[in-house]
Amino acid sequence: MNKDLKGIEKYEEALKLFSEKKIQDARDRFLEILKDDSIPMSIKDRSRIYYLRCESILNPVDNKPETFEDFIDFAVYYLNLDELDLALKYIKEAEKIDGENDLIYYLYAILKVKEKDFKESVSFLERAISLNEKNKIFAKNDPDFEVMSEYKPFLDLLEDEEQGKE
Repeated sequence: MNKDLKGIEKYEEALKLFSEKKIQDARDRFLEILKDDSIPMSIKDRSRIYYLRCESILNPVDNKPETFEDFIDFAVYYLNLDELDLALKYIKEAEKIDGENDLIYYLYAILKVKEKDFKESVSFLERAISLNEKNKIFAKNDPDFEVMSEYKPFLDLLEDEEQGKE
């Protein structure tokens, strides 16, 4: 049972690193678990899955985006990893293809909120909403914008017209 506990502690430590987006460190810890013969196979199996996930993040397949949708997908992927420079690169490439697409401005808004530039974020979101009113609904429910939940310009932008009529 002691070796099980040791394995669980190592696994939890590696998971914590992974959740903190310390991917390189997490990968190294998962690899240590895989190499440790004293750790039970059930923990090794779970560690192998995370190890491979870390590898895919650290060494992505060299896909070459070509279409607007490809660039948007890459931008979203890197925004989710908080790799903002790479996300910006792909947003700009998508913008070259279709600069008036509402998704471009919506993604810029997310990028800016992640940079803690709320004023710019609201400006981009306003443009996205002007191009597609549905972006207002999306922004209300998007966890990326939760950090602005008390920022008045954001709240004013998302306010329903019906609230003003009451």
